[in-house]
Amino acid sequence: MDKNNEFMDFCSSEYAKKLFKSFSNITNYAALCYRNSNDILRMELTANLKDNSSDGKISEDYLNSCLESVNHHSELTGSINCILQRVSVLCSAILTKQPDLRQIRSVTYLRNFATDCQRILGDKYEIKVITNEDFIFSSFKELLDITMLHFIRNACRSAYDLENEFSAPVSFELSACIKNGTPEITVNTNVHMQQLSSDTIDTMDFFEIFSNEITETIAAKLNIKTEIGSSHMTIKFPADSADDRITAEQPRKQLINEGNSIFRIMLGDL
Repeated sequence: MDKNNEFMDFCSSEYAKKLFKSFSNITNYAALCYRNSNDILRMELTANLKDNSSDGKISEDYLNSCLESVNHHSELTGSINCILQRVSVLCSAILTKQPDLRQIRSVTYLRNFATDCQRILGDKYEIKVITNEDFIFSSFKELLDITMLHFIRNACRSAYDLENEFSAPVSFELSACIKNGTPEITVNTNVHMQQLSSDTIDTMDFFEIFSNEITETIAAKLNIKTEIGSSHMTIKFPADSADDRITAEQPRKQLINEGNSIFRIMLGDL
């Protein structure tokens, strides 16, 4: 299964649909269990430690050591939670039948997208918008977000894997323009990504090994074309993408503390 059409044929089969739906349900349930168990452990253990500390039963050094271990466990659980939720998100994206398209203004979309990414990534990575040309296109924001976030995540992971060879801060440039009548959004990065390959499907490597195939599968649902290089991804919309019959999308920001946002799920464990 090394070609896009083979992967897409597989995803369209009834067996694959049931399989992806099962993956999505199982990972969602597992993520919820991890999150709830971590919350209970952190609250009850922390309260117990502080009570014993105030009573003089344990030393302050021991208390701090235990609290550090609790925080470390919370970080690990948060990372596992992100992985599980990401599997669910990508499975659901592949299963999406006919998304409800909305008119979106390119520059507004890219600025909001960059802000939401930066909110999760902080100062670790730089994401900026280059305003070349503004246009209106029709798409489904959630699936478009996933497509771009998937590329950004792969670039960040590639930089991490090449840590000894890649010392510059990872950066991204988002731009929009119209080339030969075709509206395009491009994500450029200073990371030179390597294409992963494997003879087996490991526990969580599936969505990385078949990264391009997943992107193409989602792109087909949005009626867009994607061009993926080692350091860029260009999304090409139909020339008549701005359809007056399609309702305009109302710009909205992700809530700062929204733990289940697509941005936190895709980038939260980097």
